[in-house]
Amino acid sequence: MTSPITGDTSGHPLLDSAVEAAGGLSKWERAREVRAQVSSGGLAFNSRLRGAMRHFQLVASVRQPRAVFSSFPRKGYRGVFDSGQVHIESEDGHVVASRSNAREVATQHRFRWDDLDLLYFKGYALWSYLNEPFYLTMPGFQLSEGRPWSEGDETWHRLDVIFPPDFPAHSRLQSFFFDDQGRVRRHDYTGEVFGPARTAAQYLNNHRDFGGIRAATRRRVYPRRTDGAPLRLLTLVWINLEDFELA
Repeated sequence: MTSPITGDTSGHPLLDSAVEAAGGLSKWERAREVRAQVSSGGLAFNSRLRGAMRHFQLVASVRQPRAVFSSFPRKGYRGVFDSGQVHIESEDGHVVASRSNAREVATQHRFRWDDLDLLYFKGYALWSYLNEPFYLTMPGFQLSEGRPWSEGDETWHRLDVIFPPDFPAHSRLQSFFFDDQGRVRRHDYTGEVFGPARTAAQYLNNHRDFGGIRAATRRRVYPRRTDGAPLRLLTLVWINLEDFELA
């Protein structure tokens, strides 16, 4: 079981600044969950992601990696992501399909994912995006400052993060880039469930205030070259946050 979020941001000054810029940990800790409406698409949705769920609603816990998707994979059902496990249940709670080793199976399905593969990927990815950067204050993350990144006339500060071994995530090593206001502007990782060479650069823009919590409403994922530059001609995934509410 992943440890719950605790009120400790003493791991690194960059994370402290990012948490404050996003609204502060005290406000986040008073909530139980995030309710969000999201739309998404991109080249990856034409293959492994199957073009499914372009518009969807989900509820994500702020305490641990858990998310529930409404009308998944179709009306009358919901999908539940719970750390490394996933299941699909009817609206009355009857489980119709489940998988305990979801990550292992998803990495083996190289050409097309089934509903449980898709649920695992969307579950861990959207959970982390909606809880960003607050979840990085959870125990077990190793933080260090990396080389800054120049983007146009801006210089973004870089935080390299090693995730706990069993934490559901794109990859164990990830990098987050913050502007001078502390906002997350770029997120680099390897999409391991797609394959070991799937390095990506995700750009975050259009930050908005949602009841005191500030979140990016526009995400664009591009392949990342060996020099760190994104291949902007290829949008692997686009994600728009349409609504966001702490409860």
